[in-house]
Amino acid sequence: MVTAVVVILYFAVPYGAIQACKRSKFLDALSPVVLCYAVGIALANQPWLAVDPGLAQNIAAGVVLLAIGLLLLPVDFRAWLRLARVTTISCLLCVASVALMSLIGALLFGGSIPESWKISGMLVGVYTGGTANMAAIGTALHVDPQTFITVHTSDVVICGVYFLLLVSIGPRVFGLFLRPFKPTGEDAETAVQTTAPSLGTSAKVTGLGLLTVASAVGLAQLVPDGFQEAVAVMTVTSASIAMSFSEKIRDMATGSTVGDYLLYVFCVAVGSLASLEALEHAPFIVFLYTGIVVLGSVAVHTTLCRLLKIDRDTAVITSTAALYGPAFVGPVAKSLKNPEVVVSGITSGLVGLAAGNYLGLAVAYLTRLALSLSGTSP
Repeated sequence: MVTAVVVILYFAVPYGAIQACKRSKFLDALSPVVLCYAVGIALANQPWLAVDPGLAQNIAAGVVLLAIGLLLLPVDFRAWLRLARVTTISCLLCVASVALMSLIGALLFGGSIPESWKISGMLVGVYTGGTANMAAIGTALHVDPQTFITVHTSDVVICGVYFLLLVSIGPRVFGLFLRPFKPTGEDAETAVQTTAPSLGTSAKVTGLGLLTVASAVGLAQLVPDGFQEAVAVMTVTSASIAMSFSEKIRDMATGSTVGDYLLYVFCVAVGSLASLEALEHAPFIVFLYTGIVVLGSVAVHTTLCRLLKIDRDTAVITSTAALYGPAFVGPVAKSLKNPEVVVSGITSGLVGLAAGNYLGLAVAYLTRLALSLSGTSP
């Protein structure tokens, strides 16, 4: 009975969060993603309903494949490549900074952290695209559930604190190091399609996503054990990207909220893994490793942006898209008081969502090789 109530909450809370944001400007500024995470964390730390970590992970892993596919279908990747050169460069610098700091952290702490090379891949995934990538990579690499919970909890705490700083004093702090943004005069609000598709169209898009996931899972059965999850994740990602090059599919998927809703469900489920008790018993070195990757990558990215004369708003919004995902772009753009960067930020975040799985797995295996060559057991 308790388990059924928790599962119902996973799928019902997102609806409540969406409705709450429609009725409150303050909550809308935070976004449904933040609310879903907050409710999930509260669920993990209340004494009345017991949360089954295994069940939460299974639900998160189940919805994340479908959510990633649906979120990638409407992305015009060719248009993203035609974005202002400075946006593209800043986005690539974010990716390089995260990969570099994750590898450095693994080499520093690899001998003291079990599954350090897997953690390296998960951190690259989460700080390139978002938590969905971390879960997908964790599933693909068969990460121990306790390791996942430890890394995720560390991520929630560190990034939660950093996000509060980002939307408060962040613009002023980054403004001390980076040049001001030069307005282009484009109306970012009109560049975003807000018309929702019909119920029938959404059903078709969802069916296409389900078919993609089913095909990926079927294909994964043809490979040896240990690689099946990785093949499923990469197949869904690659197939969704390939289909997004069809203008017909892209137009049909644009505006669909099913992928967003599944992402909110994912946020509640993953948030429910962030037990403060788990953090108390977690190795501090994992918390330290995560902090070094987050703060180190921000420092490296900011330094490179200063050297290449990239403006503050572009640097901050692409960093936000990489560290948090596209859903957090809006609140940060509001703190920057610059709606022009919303579209490029969201698109960069979705590109990161696509690249995160590839890059995370690549860095994980690269880290394992580097640890082996250095004489450290991975």
